[in-house]
Amino acid sequence: MSKENALHVFSSGAVAPPVKRCAEGFKTRFGTEFEFTVGKAEGLIEEIAECKGGDVLTCGSEFILDDAQLKGLVLRETRRSLGFRKSAILVQAGNPRKIRSISDLTKEGIKVGISTSGCLLAAWDDIATKAGLTNQVRKNITDYADGCGELMSLINEKRVDDVLG
Repeated sequence: MSKENALHVFSSGAVAPPVKRCAEGFKTRFGTEFEFTVGKAEGLIEEIAECKGGDVLTCGSEFILDDAQLKGLVLRETRRSLGFRKSAILVQAGNPRKIRSISDLTKEGIKVGISTSGCLLAAWDDIATKAGLTNQVRKNITDYADGCGELMSLINEKRVDDVLG
Protein backbone atom coordinates (compact mmCIF):
# COMPACT_ATOMS: atom_id res chain seq x y z
CA MET A 1 0.00 0.00 0.00
CA SER A 2 1.42 3.38 -0.92
CA LYS A 3 1.92 6.12 1.64
CA GLU A 4 -0.89 8.12 0.04
CA ASN A 5 -3.27 5.25 0.82
CA ALA A 6 -2.12 4.96 4.43
CA LEU A 7 -4.43 5.88 7.27
CA HIS A 8 -3.18 9.10 8.83
CA VAL A 9 -3.33 8.96 12.61
CA PHE A 10 -2.88 12.07 14.74
CA SER A 11 -1.96 10.96 18.25
CA SER A 12 -1.05 12.79 21.43
CA GLY A 13 2.29 11.71 22.85
CA ALA A 14 1.18 9.70 25.86
CA VAL A 15 -1.17 7.43 23.92
CA ALA A 16 0.94 7.08 20.77
CA PRO A 17 3.02 4.03 21.84
CA PRO A 18 0.05 1.68 22.44
CA VAL A 19 -1.78 3.02 19.38
CA LYS A 20 1.31 2.30 17.26
CA ARG A 21 1.45 -1.25 18.64
CA CYS A 22 -2.20 -1.73 17.69
CA ALA A 23 -1.50 -0.33 14.21
CA GLU A 24 1.34 -2.86 13.77
CA GLY A 25 -1.03 -5.70 14.62
CA PHE A 26 -3.68 -4.32 12.29
CA LYS A 27 -1.12 -4.02 9.49
CA THR A 28 -0.01 -7.62 10.01
CA ARG A 29 -3.56 -8.88 9.87
CA PHE A 30 -5.04 -6.66 7.16
CA GLY A 31 -2.08 -5.08 5.33
CA THR A 32 -3.15 -1.54 6.16
CA GLU A 33 -0.38 1.05 6.31
CA PHE A 34 -0.37 3.86 8.86
CA GLU A 35 1.24 7.28 8.96
CA PHE A 36 1.55 8.93 12.38
CA THR A 37 1.75 12.54 13.45
CA VAL A 38 2.53 12.64 17.16
CA GLY A 39 2.43 15.73 19.34
CA LYS A 40 0.52 17.74 21.91
CA ALA A 41 -3.24 17.52 21.49
CA GLU A 42 -3.71 21.26 21.02
CA GLY A 43 -1.13 21.35 18.22
CA LEU A 44 -2.63 18.30 16.54
CA ILE A 45 -6.06 19.91 16.47
CA GLU A 46 -4.58 23.04 14.90
CA GLU A 47 -2.78 20.93 12.29
CA ILE A 48 -5.91 18.93 11.45
CA ALA A 49 -7.89 22.17 11.05
CA GLU A 50 -5.19 23.61 8.79
CA CYS A 51 -4.61 20.59 6.56
CA LYS A 52 -8.26 19.50 6.55
CA GLY A 53 -7.10 15.90 6.66
CA GLY A 54 -6.43 12.90 8.79
CA ASP A 55 -8.32 9.73 9.50
CA VAL A 56 -7.94 9.16 13.24
CA LEU A 57 -7.35 11.37 16.28
CA THR A 58 -6.31 9.71 19.52
CA CYS A 59 -5.69 11.49 22.79
CA GLY A 60 -5.83 10.90 26.50
CA SER A 61 -9.00 12.74 27.41
CA GLU A 62 -12.55 13.21 26.27
CA PHE A 63 -12.46 16.99 26.67
CA ILE A 64 -9.83 17.23 23.91
CA LEU A 65 -12.11 15.27 21.58
CA ASP A 66 -15.02 17.49 22.65
CA ASP A 67 -13.01 20.50 21.47
CA ALA A 68 -12.19 18.82 18.15
CA GLN A 69 -15.83 17.86 17.68
CA LEU A 70 -17.04 21.40 18.38
CA LYS A 71 -14.59 22.63 15.73
CA GLY A 72 -16.05 20.17 13.22
CA LEU A 73 -12.89 18.07 13.08
CA VAL A 74 -14.35 14.92 14.63
CA LEU A 75 -17.76 13.50 13.81
CA ARG A 76 -19.81 12.69 16.89
CA GLU A 77 -21.05 9.41 15.47
CA THR A 78 -17.48 8.17 14.88
CA ARG A 79 -16.16 8.79 18.39
CA ARG A 80 -15.18 5.77 20.43
CA SER A 81 -13.61 5.56 23.87
CA LEU A 82 -10.91 2.93 23.84
CA GLY A 83 -9.89 3.32 27.45
CA PHE A 84 -10.65 5.26 30.55
CA ARG A 85 -8.45 7.57 32.56
CA LYS A 86 -7.79 6.86 36.17
CA SER A 87 -6.22 9.51 38.32
CA ALA A 88 -2.89 8.58 39.80
CA ILE A 89 -0.02 9.90 41.83
CA LEU A 90 3.20 9.00 40.07
CA VAL A 91 6.32 8.94 42.23
CA GLN A 92 10.05 8.58 41.67
CA ALA A 93 11.38 5.07 41.21
CA GLY A 94 11.51 3.32 44.58
CA ASN A 95 9.20 5.95 46.09
CA PRO A 96 11.94 7.45 48.30
CA ARG A 97 9.50 9.88 49.98
CA LYS A 98 7.08 7.01 50.84
CA ILE A 99 4.09 8.73 49.23
CA ARG A 100 1.01 6.52 49.59
CA SER A 101 -1.99 8.85 49.25
CA ILE A 102 -3.11 12.32 48.26
CA SER A 103 -2.78 13.45 51.88
CA ASP A 104 0.98 12.75 51.69
CA LEU A 105 1.20 15.52 49.08
CA THR A 106 0.27 18.06 51.74
CA LYS A 107 3.28 17.30 53.95
CA GLU A 108 6.05 19.83 54.48
CA GLY A 109 8.83 19.61 51.88
CA ILE A 110 7.02 17.41 49.36
CA LYS A 111 7.51 18.70 45.79
CA VAL A 112 4.53 18.23 43.46
CA GLY A 113 4.54 18.60 39.67
CA ILE A 114 1.46 19.29 37.56
CA SER A 115 0.60 19.77 33.88
CA THR A 116 -0.82 23.06 32.67
CA SER A 117 -1.74 21.84 29.18
CA GLY A 118 -2.70 18.82 27.15
CA CYS A 119 -4.71 15.85 28.30
CA LEU A 120 -3.74 16.38 31.94
CA LEU A 121 -4.87 19.99 32.07
CA ALA A 122 -6.44 20.58 35.50
CA ALA A 123 -6.09 16.92 36.54
CA TRP A 124 -4.42 18.00 39.79
CA ASP A 125 -7.35 20.29 40.58
CA ASP A 126 -9.86 17.50 40.03
CA ILE A 127 -7.90 15.07 42.22
CA ALA A 128 -7.19 17.52 45.05
CA THR A 129 -10.70 19.01 45.05
CA LYS A 130 -12.36 15.61 45.37
CA ALA A 131 -10.13 14.92 48.37
CA GLY A 132 -10.89 18.34 49.89
CA LEU A 133 -7.17 19.20 49.84
CA THR A 134 -6.84 21.81 47.08
CA ASN A 135 -5.18 24.54 49.16
CA GLN A 136 -2.89 22.11 50.96
CA VAL A 137 -1.67 20.44 47.75
CA ARG A 138 -1.33 23.78 45.92
CA LYS A 139 1.21 25.04 48.47
CA ASN A 140 3.51 22.14 47.51
CA ILE A 141 3.28 22.55 43.72
CA THR A 142 6.81 23.49 42.69
CA ASP A 143 6.96 22.66 38.97
CA TYR A 144 4.62 23.13 36.03
CA ALA A 145 4.86 20.99 32.90
CA ASP A 146 3.73 21.72 29.38
CA GLY A 147 1.95 18.42 28.77
CA CYS A 148 2.32 14.82 29.86
CA GLY A 149 5.73 14.20 28.31
CA GLU A 150 7.28 17.10 30.18
CA LEU A 151 5.40 16.04 33.31
CA MET A 152 7.09 12.64 33.22
CA SER A 153 10.44 14.38 32.77
CA LEU A 154 9.92 16.14 36.09
CA ILE A 155 9.80 12.75 37.83
CA ASN A 156 12.56 11.14 35.77
CA GLU A 157 14.90 14.07 36.41
CA LYS A 158 13.98 13.99 40.13
CA ARG A 159 12.92 17.63 40.10
CA VAL A 160 9.76 16.67 42.02
CA ASP A 161 8.76 13.88 44.38
CA ASP A 162 5.53 13.16 42.53
CA VAL A 163 3.25 14.27 39.73
CA LEU A 164 -0.51 14.18 39.49
CA GLY A 165 -1.99 12.72 36.36
